[in-house]
Formats: sequence, structure tokens, C-alpha cells
Amino acid sequence: MENIELKTRCFNVLKEIREIIEKSNSLDLLAGQDYNHSLDVYIWLTLLHADKDISFYIAALGHDIERSIEEKMVKSNLFQSHKDFKEAHAKNSADILKRIMIKHEIPEEIINKTLNLVLKHEFGGDPDSDIIMNMDCLGNIIWCDRVIEQYDNETVGETMNRMLEKIDLEHKRAISYLKLKTRFLWNL
Repeated sequence: MENIELKTRCFNVLKEIREIIEKSNSLDLLAGQDYNHSLDVYIWLTLLHADKDISFYIAALGHDIERSIEEKMVKSNLFQSHKDFKEAHAKNSADILKRIMIKHEIPEEIINKTLNLVLKHEFGGDPDSDIIMNMDCLGNIIWCDRVIEQYDNETVGETMNRMLEKIDLEHKRAISYLKLKTRFLWNL
């Protein structure tokens, strides 16, 4: 496949993802998965890891896509543990992205790498998925700051501190340069 053709197909995938998440505009705002969150994760990736391949960009924008489709959204109250819920959420998002990428005739190598990144975006586990997990944490910290006035300090503080526990030291340094209203909630 010619390079320009592949890039155009990937653009179409990103465009479709954006259209899906843009329509939802916060079906599950409390969980931090709104349109702006996905864009924040994508922007963080662009700024901190611009050298990464297209699989990372598709994963960054689409990692929470299932939360943008109300009838496909995984409900947390159906799971015994937070970890089980997060794993089901990641698998559901990966399944949706797989269908989109197949529709746009993305090569299997890119599909497989993207799916691996999305499946592991909640907990990481290898250098590549750790990058997506850290970008998601940064995006969630920005989300916390965006919604602090809409929710109680305890709810936002729990989310923020969960992110601060997961994020690695290198990416935590990026947070120190941000002007955040929620800094007083950190348990550092």
C-alpha cells in the first residue's frame, strides 16, 4: 500500500473516531470520558511522544470510544471490582476500534498494535502501553481540573489521586508545570 494511501485511510479512521466521540459530548462525564478528555490524551501524546507511529494516535483518540456510544457503554455497577470494569471497558473500546479500522482497510499490523495499546491503556504493562496509560492519566488530571466546580472534592480528589498513583515519574513532572485549581486535592 502506498504511503499516502495508508495515511489517508488512517486519517479517515481518526475522523470517524472524532465524529463518534464528538456526538456523545459527555454521556459519562463523571468517569472523565468526554470529548475533551480524548482530545487531551491525543494532544499530550503529540506533545510528549511525537515520534510514535499511527497506532498510538488511533489508540490515544479512541481509547474510551465505547463511552461515547450509550447502548454499548460498559456499566461499572455490573462488575465485582474496579479492575474488572476497566478491563471490560478497554476490551469494548478495542472491539469498536477494530471494526472501524477494518472498515477503512487498515493493515493488520497497525490494527493489532492499536488494539494492544487500547486493551492495556488502563494498567499498562509494557513500554508502549505505559505511554498510553500515562497520557490517559494526564488527560484525566486535566478533566478533574475542568469539572471541579461540578462535583464534590472527594469524587474529583479520588480520581485525581488514582491517576497520580498510576502515572510514572517522567510524566508526573509534566503536571508540575500546569496551573491547576485542583492541586489542593493531591495526596502526594
